[in-house]
Amino acid sequence: MSIRDLMTDDLGKISEFAAACDDMINSRYILAESKIIKILQTVALSTVLQRIIGCALKGFDYAQAAAKCAEKGKFVLATPKEHIALTFCILADIDNRKIFLNDFLRKFFWNGDINSSYASFCATLIVPFKNYVTAAPDQAAPRQSEASRGLERRAIELADAIERYPGLKQNEKEEYIFMCDEIAAKARTDVTGARALAIGLKGLVGELPGVADYVSALMRELGY
Repeated sequence: MSIRDLMTDDLGKISEFAAACDDMINSRYILAESKIIKILQTVALSTVLQRIIGCALKGFDYAQAAAKCAEKGKFVLATPKEHIALTFCILADIDNRKIFLNDFLRKFFWNGDINSSYASFCATLIVPFKNYVTAAPDQAAPRQSEASRGLERRAIELADAIERYPGLKQNEKEEYIFMCDEIAAKARTDVTGARALAIGLKGLVGELPGVADYVSALMRELGY
């Protein structure tokens, strides 16, 4: 059985991701690497999470962003997409042993002891990472309804249609697909937010040939 056989587009994976992040945030330094593995595993098994993070990574210059943060001595990113991308890359590099967490904490987050420094690392990087990816901070996702599954499905179909459309610049596609991913992520807990994003997206791509029908289907799911 391959990993693709285990992957799912179930939005329940978002709540698993949030729980994995919380577990890391509430843990101690000595257990950090096992917590990072758990976060990366939830991403590996979720097409929804992969789409959100993959879109954030498109066009992202990891080396340049990391160098800027190192030069400033702090990790403050301009946009949620950049924060998602940089944090994911850092976690992946820790998992791959390209970054040694102990050294990283001592260089950028040192507060006098390793656990205090680890707490600063989590507060600066992992808490916003969780919040940006889930778009529903500090809330457990309720059982998914048929309506939320339908909304998620329509958002993913629209993202695929935008990806196929030849008349958009790559950076435009990335932004619109990211909006679709956020709509899918909000389907369970924040339909008002999903609706606001969908209305904005309709104004941007609602007239494009081959895309308009998918926009209409999404709006119908939202009651329009």
